[in-house]
Amino acid sequence: MKKMVAAVAVAGMGFSLFAFDLSAYIPLKGTVKSYTVTEYSITSKFGDYFRTPEKKITHVLNGAGLETESSEFTPRDVLVNKIDNTYNESGKLTTQAGYNVDNQLIWKNVITCNSDGNKADNSEYGSDGSLKSRTLYVYNSNKKLSDETAYNNNGVLVWKIIYAYDGVGRLTDESHYYSDGALERENKYTYTSSGTIDTITALDDSGTVVSRDFFRYGKDSILNEITTCSADNQTTGRIILKYDATGNIARISDYNIAKKFDTTVNELTDMTEYTYQY
Repeated sequence: MKKMVAAVAVAGMGFSLFAFDLSAYIPLKGTVKSYTVTEYSITSKFGDYFRTPEKKITHVLNGAGLETESSEFTPRDVLVNKIDNTYNESGKLTTQAGYNVDNQLIWKNVITCNSDGNKADNSEYGSDGSLKSRTLYVYNSNKKLSDETAYNNNGVLVWKIIYAYDGVGRLTDESHYYSDGALERENKYTYTSSGTIDTITALDDSGTVVSRDFFRYGKDSILNEITTCSADNQTTGRIILKYDATGNIARISDYNIAKKFDTTVNELTDMTEYTYQY
């Protein structure tokens, strides 16, 4: 679950149960100039939990709320790498460039959009300018992403994702395929009466349910917990979300739920904290 929630509050970045993007459901609030995400590892000693910083990522936003730069640091604030983002006049991302600690280019993504302004092509290049991979995006008549296909540098298909929507444009099915066309996995989405995400059901290549994630809300439909259950409806994990006074994510705590010593134990496994500059 850590991979999913690590980017919950990152504008324009995805985090996922496979490819689910929570940032679309929890956008940044207020005028945020920058924010730092600190990831912790959790250890248990003598029955108490202790957290140790693993890394920090600082995100810098422009006046339009678009992320222009993200920098990864060690727990001692030593720069590890940096990503620069460039946008066109319409606010669409056009390039991403990754640099090492010596400010040397490592990779570069070039993004092109179709006539509707939707991302159509994401081509990744190496430091020498050679093409490494390319992902193409196709949209339906309602301008919703319907097909995402990745190719290697030789133009050979690597994987494909097909998306389906309900009558009001909400994502209902997300099917992941191998290069040979065989189904790898599938996610099915349902929604509450107010339109917020309710459940995500993960299925394997045979259509068998693997797990379900239940989204739980508090006042004003604010997401405060995601509960994961196994195929037989046994709770296996919980993610607890806390917010600051502005309404932005302040802390995400990831728990593993297991039966031990004839009782149910909630074990803290990961923690992520967010601090903002307004």
